[in-house]
Amino acid sequence: MNEVDIKKVCFDCEFYSFGTIRVFEKRQSYYGTWLKRITFLGLLSPVVLGGFVAAFSTESEVLKYILLPLLKWYIKFGHYIIGFAISRLIC
Repeated sequence: MNEVDIKKVCFDCEFYSFGTIRVFEKRQSYYGTWLKRITFLGLLSPVVLGGFVAAFSTESEVLKYILLPLLKWYIKFGHYIIGFAISRLIC
C-alpha cells in the first residue's frame, strides 16, 4: 500500500465515523430528553403529594379519596411504566 491508498482509507474511515457520531448524537439528544422528563416526574410526584399533605392535613377528603388511590396505583403500576420507558431508551 502506498501513501495515497493509506490516505484514501483514512479519509473513508473518517467519513464513516463522522456519520456514526451524528446518528448517536441524535439518539442521545432524543433519549436524553425523555430521561430528563422521567426524572422530573419521579421528583415531582412526591413533592406535590408532600406539599398537599403539609398544606391541608392527612384528614382531608381530597387526600383520602383522590390522591391516596392515585398514589397506591402509582406504587403498584408505576415501575412498569418507568421500566417500559427505560427499555425504550436502551433499545
